[in-house]
Amino acid sequence: MSSEMVPAIIETSNVERKQDLSEDQKESQKPRLDEEFEPISKRQMKKLIKQKQWEEQRELRKQKRKEKRKRKQLERQCQLESNSDGSDRKRIRRDVVHSTLRLIIDCSFDSLMVLKV
Repeated sequence: MSSEMVPAIIETSNVERKQDLSEDQKESQKPRLDEEFEPISKRQMKKLIKQKQWEEQRELRKQKRKEKRKRKQLERQCQLESNSDGSDRKRIRRDVVHSTLRLIIDCSFDSLMVLKV
């Protein structure tokens, strides 16, 4: 009877030791208050806060972009429907009117040009 009890006690003590070790490891991983940390400047703290806020608002910005895109698409559709006079072109082409007037512009870049043979 005592021989049966001894292994059970040893096993439970081993389990308790493992739990104690795992708790010690967790505590060693946590930062302690009495340890000195590298101080963070106010500017760096502000940057970290801004970055955190930026990341938190990512979904909100994404949603706003989607809404804006849909709104613009609906506006374009409404505008096309209101302007539909049988042609789907964005601007109406006018007939070309021939003129006798000619315009010549001389920029005088001859000195800068290089002849390639």
